[in-house]
Amino acid sequence: MHGAHGRSRQIAHNLREFVHIMLAPQWVFVIIFLICSIFTAVASPVGIGMDEPSHISRIMQLSEGHLLSEPVKGIQKDERKQLWGGEVDEALITDLMANTREFYLPEHVNDRYAFPAWNDARIRGNEDFSGKKVESVFSNSALYSPVTYLPHIIAAELGKIVTKNITVFVLILRLAGILFLSVVIFLCIKYIPIGKWALTVISLLPGTISVNAFVSGDTVLFAAITSFATALLLALSRKGHISRTNRIVLMLSCFTIGLAKMAYLPIILLLLLLIPIVREARIRTVIGVSSIILVSVLSFAIWYLLVRHINSGIMYGRNTDPSVQVGFILAHPLQYADMLIHELFRHNYFMLGYSGIFSELGRTTVPTSGWISVLALIAAPMALDKNERNSLQVLSKYRRLICVAFTGVLGMILVLVETSVFLQFTTAGANEISGIQPRYFMPLLILVMIMLILVLESGEMEPQQSDRRERAIPGIFCISLQLLSAALYLVTVVSSIFM
Repeated sequence: MHGAHGRSRQIAHNLREFVHIMLAPQWVFVIIFLICSIFTAVASPVGIGMDEPSHISRIMQLSEGHLLSEPVKGIQKDERKQLWGGEVDEALITDLMANTREFYLPEHVNDRYAFPAWNDARIRGNEDFSGKKVESVFSNSALYSPVTYLPHIIAAELGKIVTKNITVFVLILRLAGILFLSVVIFLCIKYIPIGKWALTVISLLPGTISVNAFVSGDTVLFAAITSFATALLLALSRKGHISRTNRIVLMLSCFTIGLAKMAYLPIILLLLLLIPIVREARIRTVIGVSSIILVSVLSFAIWYLLVRHINSGIMYGRNTDPSVQVGFILAHPLQYADMLIHELFRHNYFMLGYSGIFSELGRTTVPTSGWISVLALIAAPMALDKNERNSLQVLSKYRRLICVAFTGVLGMILVLVETSVFLQFTTAGANEISGIQPRYFMPLLILVMIMLILVLESGEMEPQQSDRRERAIPGIFCISLQLLSAALYLVTVVSSIFM
């Protein structure tokens, strides 16, 4: 009798422990993210992700050993208006572009498809690679280095071995990006010293899920920015002490950021925060930080020199000319500064209620979940556990320094992103910057939330038992909101494609 009672208590204890683990922010993230992103990847026709045909074409090119894109022959003689791309399997690019046109053209907005979509006669992709290569234009992804697509390139090599079916192959690429990002963000949420729920909410925003469920050039960047922020905050919370693992993460993330998205390079300057904070081995820290920054900048510079001649906007039929735009900036710096400020207040930078291509194209009437995201982001800074509060006590001593540095870097990245869009996608002579998409700025929300936590939370000692329950309320609130947001997101996907 006593043995049975003991076993029951043990089972109850194990069940409580399991529930406690599953309610931890990293597990909430990985479960919701995998369900929503995998469903999106499997349910959506191949080729309908943002610029997905271009990204897949570039991945195929890199997986075949071609580091640089090639000029597409016989289309433009003027080097400034040269289109760039390379040879791609004919059946692959034909099917991808057919689905893109089917999904994006205004006359098809109200069309809905069978489930699964590849069984619908209007959707292409349920066939094998042709083995015949044709020239394809993908100037917009030709700028990207192999680092941008590293998990996808590995998946492409695997995919070529296991299947010849186009839909299955693209799904392998999509799932590779999803699994890569889920593992990285899971570890970052687990180890980031403050802002676990904030990072969870950001990583589960509808825009984050919908962008990274497809083959994208943003997946590796988001992972690198998150890893960098986690490793940096860990070092700062330990008063500049950098473990070997932490040092490796900082090195890899800085190297990746410069090669994944050039406009984000200034974020590596935040490493300089370690120099005034470290108490021991300051010379060693200065050398280490300087070396990481130098290698990252040199890597960026080398890649930039290799691709600086590529004019991305030409493939969209725009009269873009980076050299003309640079001349305008130099000749009219005040007018350009006014354009930058105007753009700053014209955009919703963080896609809080944005459900990707589905709401963008007007394919769904489901209410956006922006209000849910706002509430979750408000609650997240208050949902700090004991370890986070201990780390916050240390970081609060450097609050002003960190906030000033973060604000300066955010400003530089905003200017560089807008300038890169002005150079590559804005028609020469236009009086406003065109082509800016909110997804370009999603990783910046991580820095914004860290600053809010430092400003709003004092980092007092762990409260008494009654207060601990009150501190748990924001976390429970965040979980509830994430479940509601995920449900609305899945309804959005279903209503956009099948209903």
